[in-house]
Amino acid sequence: MGTDSAPLLRGRDVPDFIYQVARLWKDNRMTRADWQWVAKAPAVMMKRDVDVPEPGRFNGGQKILFKLLLLFMLLLLASGIMMWRPYFAHQFAIDWIRVAALVHAVSAFFLVSLVLGHTYMVLWTPGSMFAITAYGVAGLGQTSPPGLVPGSHRRQRLGAGDHRVGRHDPS
Repeated sequence: MGTDSAPLLRGRDVPDFIYQVARLWKDNRMTRADWQWVAKAPAVMMKRDVDVPEPGRFNGGQKILFKLLLLFMLLLLASGIMMWRPYFAHQFAIDWIRVAALVHAVSAFFLVSLVLGHTYMVLWTPGSMFAITAYGVAGLGQTSPPGLVPGSHRRQRLGAGDHRVGRHDPS
């Protein structure tokens, strides 16, 4: 790329992103039940029978993921603007540009790690791929997978020790 490089954004990308964050922000506020869910998450991941609190639209782990992804995206944006030549870099001291480069690299590493970790969790959780492929993503006008109450996105108790979304009895 030369010095005349421009970002690969269309005119509506930034307003659309802000709209999505604003729309999802209220559903991603942490509650006392969410912190209880997070405390019991290791036991759930080890497939032990635990009584996890009933989540709202998103569980505590998903809410933390949302906030971390947003944080690292904003850090990438801010540090990228500081390093962007020829438009903004000349307004910052070289030491600040070096710090921005470090922040940019670390933020990108954590952002990619979170996305890959989330993908692993989707593949690792029994029934989640079935729920996504057979029923679509709940909340997008699709039929909810077994174990979800349509419209509320709350899990129903499916049986002793079986509290994972998408897990169901095929009979």
